[in-house]
Amino acid sequence: MTRHASGPVRRLGGWAKGEQEPLYFISHLASAAAACRYDQQRFRLETFFSDQKSRGVPLHKSHRADPQRRSRLCIAAC
Repeated sequence: MTRHASGPVRRLGGWAKGEQEPLYFISHLASAAAACRYDQQRFRLETFFSDQKSRGVPLHKSHRADPQRRSRLCIAAC
């Protein structure tokens, strides 16, 4: 990663409570606290997308073309 290719980035590292090994990641966000909050949300989103693709309700098989109907189906699946 370079400043030219990726812009300014932050390298973050720290220990979660009860963990033996530190967690390292790179973020484009301005503060470490904001990057940590954003990373915590990532696990919820990944679970949601996994449910939509391979577990639960596969939205791609619903054949809903209308965005409003697809949105309602997505909310119901959540």
